[in-house]
Amino acid sequence: MAAIEAIELTKEYSAGVRPFNAVSGASLTVERGDFVSIMGKSGSGKSTLLNLIAGLLRPTSGTVRVNGRDVSAMSDGEASLVRSAEIGYVPQGQSLLGNISVAENVALPHILRGRGAGDPIPRAMDLLERVGIADLADRLPRRLSGGEQRRAAVARALMNSPSVVIADEPTSDLDSEASALVMDLLAEISGEGTAVLMATHDPDADRRGGRRLRMDGGRLSETG
Repeated sequence: MAAIEAIELTKEYSAGVRPFNAVSGASLTVERGDFVSIMGKSGSGKSTLLNLIAGLLRPTSGTVRVNGRDVSAMSDGEASLVRSAEIGYVPQGQSLLGNISVAENVALPHILRGRGAGDPIPRAMDLLERVGIADLADRLPRRLSGGEQRRAAVARALMNSPSVVIADEPTSDLDSEASALVMDLLAEISGEGTAVLMATHDPDADRRGGRRLRMDGGRLSETG
């Protein structure tokens, strides 16, 4: 059973009187332990495709299965439960909660999932160490740069040891050293059996992935 299976996904939007497809007939399979990168320019449909796969958007047509479960047929609440239990998601924009510390933001998936007894902060600190910002754990997000917030979001996505990680431009706003830390961590968890699907327009990040795809005008293709 594949970790991610997308079959003929299409997402149509209306712009005035003329509809357009942000994603058009996209299909892909990501197995456990795969590291798949999707390269493409801004506006090519990468983010829309990832949001469809994560169950944040509903396709106009097509099917998405995560670990065999049809996310595309679920209600918003059901899809949210699947994300909480099985998917670590790194969104493109800044998404940390501003009124709690960085460490508490990273620990939040553990708390929201109701994992019971046990202090989640030590694991949050370990993940922050692995992305190079453990020294910022007690700060509020507004005191972090955009790149530091991005690294905290990557750490948060890994908090519950998900079987699937979906990362939208995870190296955006990062310098080469920080980018290497994040990519090393994604490669490491892929090597441990996690399915990693990443969208990027960074050629260096794209080369770090295993299988490489390209998105252009809403259409997905293999690049070899």
